Amino acid sequence: MKYFPEIIRILENFRERRTETVDTDFRGQTDNKEFLLYDGIRSGIFPNDSEAAEALYESPLTDTRYSSTKNRLKVRILNSLFHLNLRRAGFSESAQAFYLTHRNIFIVDVLMGLGAFSVAKNIAEKNLHLAQKFALTDVALAMVIALRRQASNMGRAKEFDHYNLLVKQFARAYQDELLSNEYTDRIAMIFRRYIGDHSKFAAQFEAYETELRGLLNETSTYTFRLNYYRIVVRARQASGRLAEVIEGARQGIAFLESYPELLQKERVADFWLYQLNSYRDIQNFEGAREAAEKCEVLYNKGSNGWFSFMESNYYLLMNTLRFEEANALYSEVTVHARFDVQGEIYNERFEIYKFFLHLALETLPGYKPPEKPLRFNFDAMVRRADELKHDKPGMNMVLRFAQVLHLFDQHNYDPIDDLMEPIQNYRTRYIRASSTEQSTIFFRLLKIMVKYSYDYKDCLRMGSKLHTRLKTETFENVDPEQEVQILPYAWLWDWILERMKERESGSKR
Repeated sequence: MKYFPEIIRILENFRERRTETVDTDFRGQTDNKEFLLYDGIRSGIFPNDSEAAEALYESPLTDTRYSSTKNRLKVRILNSLFHLNLRRAGFSESAQAFYLTHRNIFIVDVLMGLGAFSVAKNIAEKNLHLAQKFALTDVALAMVIALRRQASNMGRAKEFDHYNLLVKQFARAYQDELLSNEYTDRIAMIFRRYIGDHSKFAAQFEAYETELRGLLNETSTYTFRLNYYRIVVRARQASGRLAEVIEGARQGIAFLESYPELLQKERVADFWLYQLNSYRDIQNFEGAREAAEKCEVLYNKGSNGWFSFMESNYYLLMNTLRFEEANALYSEVTVHARFDVQGEIYNERFEIYKFFLHLALETLPGYKPPEKPLRFNFDAMVRRADELKHDKPGMNMVLRFAQVLHLFDQHNYDPIDDLMEPIQNYRTRYIRASSTEQSTIFFRLLKIMVKYSYDYKDCLRMGSKLHTRLKTETFENVDPEQEVQILPYAWLWDWILERMKERESGSKR
C-alpha cells in the first residue's frame, strides 16, 4: 500500500479505456475480425494484405475497414509485449530476468519522469539487484544512473556519491563489454559474409583476442568473459589450429559452468559444437560423437543453433558411414517448419548433401530406391557454383567433385576429361593445398582415373599409395572452410574402383 498513492495519482490523470491484448478472451472471439486477421497471419493463410482484405471484407486492401482492423490488431500486439509470462511459457530464469529487468527500466523512467520518485527508487533498487545477479550490465548501469539522479533530486549527498561511484565502475565495465560485443559481432559478420576461406582474417581475430586478454581482470563482466572465449575459439578456427579450438571450447564450457545461476544450455552447446566440428575435421570420430551427443541434449529443436548442429552431425554420420542415420537426419531437417527460413545458402547446401546421400544409400545391401526418385537439378547447381566462385571454395570444390562422380556414374567420360583443367585452375586460384591435403590427394586420384582411361587394374595400381595415405594418415592442419568432406575421400575412391571393376566384368549394380 505504501507506494500505491503515488501510482494512483499518476493514473488518475489518464482515464484510459481497457488495455487490449492478445489474451485468452481474445483468442476465443472466433467471429472477431481482429482475431481472424491474427489467426490468418499466424497460420500462414494470409501471406499479404491483399489476401487478408479480400478474405475478411471482400474488398481491396485500401478499404478503411481493413486498415482500421489492422491498426487495432497492431496496438493489441504491441500492448501484449508488456504482459508476457516467460515462466509459464517455459523460459529459463535468465531469460525471465532479461525480460523483467528491461521492462522495469521503462517503468522506472516513466515513474521518475512523472514525479513518483519513491516508488521509482524502490523498483530501481530491486531491479539493480536482479541485474547484478544475472550479469545484465546495461540494466545495472541504467539503474545506478537513475538512482544517482533520484539522490540528487532528494539532496542526499552521501547517497549520490555512492551511486556516482557505481556509475563509473559499471560504465568502465560496460565500455569493455561493448568492445567485446563489437569484436564478436564483427567476427560473426565476417563468417556469414565470407563463407569460404577465413585464414586471411586470422591475424585480425588474433589481434582482437590479444586486446581483450589485456583488458581481462577480476572486475570484467560475465558477458565480456563469454565474448572473450568465443573470440578465442573463432581466432583459432580461422587459422586452422583445430586442437587449440577444442582446448578453447573446453575453457569456454568451464567458464560457463562456473556460473550455474547464469547457465544457458544453448551457450554451452555452441562450445560443444566447436568441438564436434574440430574433432570431425581431424578425424577423431570418438571425440566428435561425444560432442554430438552433448549437442543433441542441449540444443532446442528448431532453433538456429539446432540447424547448425544438425548440419555438422550430418557430416559426422556420413564420414563414419552411418548412412541410414544420415538419411533420417536429412529428412528431419528438410521437413522442419523452419527449414526454409534458414536461408538460401543453407538450403542450397542440403541440395548438395542430397546428391552424396543418394550415392551412399545405393551402396547399402537391400537398399530400395524411393518410389519417387530424389530430384536433383545437377546442372543448375553447377551453374550456381560458377556464379558464386570464391563465395565458398570448399563447397564449390565438393560440387565440382560431385559433377565428376555424377558423369562417371552415367558412363559419360568425355566431359570428365574436359573438367580436369578447370578444376585444377580453380584449386590453384581459390584453394590452399597446405590445409586441404585430403582433397588434394583425391583430385590426384581423379587425374589418375582420367589418365589411365578408367581402367580398373591400372587405377588400382597407380592410385594405391595415395589411397593408402587417405586411409591411414592423420591430417591435423585442416581448413574446415576449404576442406569440405561430405563423404570420406578414401570411401569415394573405393566406390569408383568398385564401379570400374563391375563394368569391366560386365556385372550390374
